[in-house]
Amino acid sequence: MADEAWARGSSFTESATAFAQEAMIWNRNVFGHITRRKDKLLKRLEALEQAAGGHGSEAQLRQCQEELELVLFQEELLWCQKSRLEWISSGDKNTTYFHTRTLWRRNRNRVTMLKDDGGNWIEDESILLEMARVYFSGLYQDEGGDLLALLEGFPAIEASRWQPLNNTPSMEEVQAAVKAMGPLKALGKDGLSPIFFQRCWETVGSSLAAFVTDCWNAPEKIKEINSTILVLIPKIQQPITIDQFLPISLCNVAYKAITKCLAERLKNLIRILSMKPRPALFAAAISPITFAFFRR
Repeated sequence: MADEAWARGSSFTESATAFAQEAMIWNRNVFGHITRRKDKLLKRLEALEQAAGGHGSEAQLRQCQEELELVLFQEELLWCQKSRLEWISSGDKNTTYFHTRTLWRRNRNRVTMLKDDGGNWIEDESILLEMARVYFSGLYQDEGGDLLALLEGFPAIEASRWQPLNNTPSMEEVQAAVKAMGPLKALGKDGLSPIFFQRCWETVGSSLAAFVTDCWNAPEKIKEINSTILVLIPKIQQPITIDQFLPISLCNVAYKAITKCLAERLKNLIRILSMKPRPALFAAAISPITFAFFRR
């Protein structure tokens, strides 16, 4: 199903959109509602156990048990994803635990009221949204000026050092960037998590690598995927004002792949420069391609 859906698009963004739509249909028609499926199987299992000993009941009972085990495993994975925990390292595979953890997170992260600049408690959702928009728009507005001017006064780095930053990433480099991502990290706007690209690399890898290459050669193409979901994360346990939240962007995997390639290259450059007894060299190591991406 993944191969066919992905092949429908003529570009990476079209393929990702086609697959996401097909996955939603499959989830509704095939995967279905986990809780309802579990309840039906439990009732069916109970009926079969009561009628045990009848003709063919043993085979039916075994089949029902296998189906129930699969559904329970799927339910566990579902709640594990919703809980936003590294469930493998936690060592706890209790679905109730994940369910409780998820509900706790939802209650903790829900913003019901905040104080405005005048110290008044605001509960109206539309006013809270406007408060957040105004505050963060003012906090992160562009003040103008040339970012490259910040580099004045730092020693220059020879072109042979920073030029490799501009080289087009290889497919292996993009794959390494994707593999380095947490499999179940928060989804971007396209709804595709890193684990999808990691598990289906043979199908989607060439398309993703080609898109990264296109963005590298034409940075303006990044506009196709740099639309993100903004989420407010509490800085403290019980925030009461808008400035006690930290905004983060939930980016698509393709966007993360580009930034990880850049970050890894910059890391390697820093490692090389750190071996030289010359201070503050990194600040001058902004290549044209790096600058183009960070400006967007």
